Amino acid sequence: DVAEGSWRIGYWIDSSAGYFDRPLEQNEITIGANEDVTFDITLDPLDATIAGTALRPDGTPMENAWISADTSFAGQKSDEGSLYNWWNNQGRITDAEGHFSIRVASGTYFVSGSLPPDLGYINPEKQKLTVDADHPADVTLQFRESDSTIAGAVSLNGEPVAAFVWAWSEKGGYSDTSTTDGSYTLNASQYDNWHVGAVSETT
Repeated sequence: DVAEGSWRIGYWIDSSAGYFDRPLEQNEITIGANEDVTFDITLDPLDATIAGTALRPDGTPMENAWISADTSFAGQKSDEGSLYNWWNNQGRITDAEGHFSIRVASGTYFVSGSLPPDLGYINPEKQKLTVDADHPADVTLQFRESDSTIAGAVSLNGEPVAAFVWAWSEKGGYSDTSTTDGSYTLNASQYDNWHVGAVSETT
């Protein structure tokens, strides 16, 4: 039972049930006193598969890497017409042989991989692909060695400050570091556009 008034409806479903909880096109209802309201929710089946292998730069399997299939990446949308183009994200960790398999709803996705930056690898280049129940995807994602660096200094009002510094690239790379004196160096890769940011705690 709920009180009369305006309500916003939301829901969540465990993906292991085989369905995806997409955003609702209309989630607000108004209920009057002693009124019963029916509100239907349509679930999308996880009816497609993105599988593949993650590799080290030397071509050997990369275990324990996080592989994600996302309908948005670095401000880009995989499908401008999709209702949930900012919402749908599924992921898995690779096994000892570097293999992964991700169940998704039919659609277009950015597939990418990541590891803790302190391991020294640059993430694989993201891949954009479309899958459905009859057309699964088989993807190979190869992590890269850093072949360049980004260096600089963080300051506040002209004075160096301790900070956390990060950078992400438009092809899927990510790097971060902490600095106590304002100076920093980040691992990076060539022939890519990198975006750098920093945050500092002030008193």
